[in-house]
Amino acid sequence: MKKKPRKTPLLVVDDDRIIRKLLTRVAERAGFEVDSARDGVEALEMLSRKEYEIAIVDLMMPRLSGYELVQRISNLVPRPTVIVATALTNGDVASLDDSMVRRVIRKPFDIEAVAAALIETAQDIAAQRAEDAAAGQKSPAVVTKDTTKLAKEATILAKDATVVAKDANVLSKDATVMANQASIVAQEAKSLTTGTPAEEPPATPANPEEKVVPTKGQPPPKEH
Repeated sequence: MKKKPRKTPLLVVDDDRIIRKLLTRVAERAGFEVDSARDGVEALEMLSRKEYEIAIVDLMMPRLSGYELVQRISNLVPRPTVIVATALTNGDVASLDDSMVRRVIRKPFDIEAVAAALIETAQDIAAQRAEDAAAGQKSPAVVTKDTTKLAKEATILAKDATVVAKDANVLSKDATVMANQASIVAQEAKSLTTGTPAEEPPATPANPEEKVVPTKGQPPPKEH
């Protein structure tokens, strides 16, 4: 039986759980074998136990920043190709070693741009491995899906996110309507429990000397 080529191992390093899950999902759909770390310290522990071809690194993290992590990665043999994910300016990224950072992807993410960056990086690695193989150095195969298929899946992810946002907006509006209705009911209940019906004013006694004028169709009163 023909063995399937192993997937390219990729490590996502970001302290934001939502971003970790997003990048993990995009990379898995691209055909990578993905692990994730919450910060630089956890990433170094994982890198000591397993070889990764690519590492996506956030720069601003607790305990060990992305800047420090990239420096530590530079001392590893073999070392993964680094992609930096950041919302920082070009000036902040410029301090990184160009020989270590292959690409920079910007936050907030364009899903299609992230997918394209992963594919291009994997293709670069595959090309390098082909050169190594030609030189007699055996390297594991890099397995990724084609660009068109991944772009379609990235578009689906974007549409899913839009649908979720719309659903959340509808739920928010429904909650507002329910809150308004609840407020009205509460006010009515308070009125019923604390309010008392207005008392009728006492009847004004008739003046004994005042003649009573009979209404139409009523006999006049008898005189005593």
